[in-house]
Amino acid sequence: MKALRMWIRQVFLPTLAGVLLACWGRTLRMEFVDSAGERDWGPEGQALLAFWHNRILALPPFYARHLPHRPIHVMISLSRDGQWISDVIRWFGLRSVRGSTSRHAVRAGKEMLDVLAERGNWGAVTPDGPRGPVYSMGAGLVQIAALSGVPIVPLRVDAERKWELRSWDRFQIPWPFSRVRFTLCPAIQVPPDPSEEVCREVSEQVAAALGRHA
Repeated sequence: MKALRMWIRQVFLPTLAGVLLACWGRTLRMEFVDSAGERDWGPEGQALLAFWHNRILALPPFYARHLPHRPIHVMISLSRDGQWISDVIRWFGLRSVRGSTSRHAVRAGKEMLDVLAERGNWGAVTPDGPRGPVYSMGAGLVQIAALSGVPIVPLRVDAERKWELRSWDRFQIPWPFSRVRFTLCPAIQVPPDPSEEVCREVSEQVAAALGRHA
């Protein structure tokens, strides 16, 4: 019975959620704006994607449709919810790095750096996750970019119509059949040993690219 419960929790439910998420994603009218020029980077091109925490639901369908050729590793918290998210996104081919930019930051940062040390690998971080405040930049994103030498590429997600939950991050669920624009913004390179002023400027650039909006 214990083995059955484990199979249901670790295999059946994530698979069911993945199927439902994929079906929902196919209804979305996705518009992909490649301002970063990703199509010209070649197989060894790298990026550290940054996107707001409340847009994470749309990431797996977007990845499956537009970036399946890129091995993307998403930083996910070590909470139970984080394990659930990790199991679901794996169904789409996305990989996870367990930790966050707040809790277990050192461990997660080292794992992400190991990932980015291999040419062609991408990372993905929610700079305001996992607990907020919403649309507030944490320090981890810029630090990882500085140590890895991989540029930050803001991924802006704008849903034409959406539900907005009453969670801390105002979690967004685009309506089925609605238009959603995904914009890979121009890459932002961080120097190896940035000053506090440079870190602040980069954080402001990323936040401005992502848009502090509902």
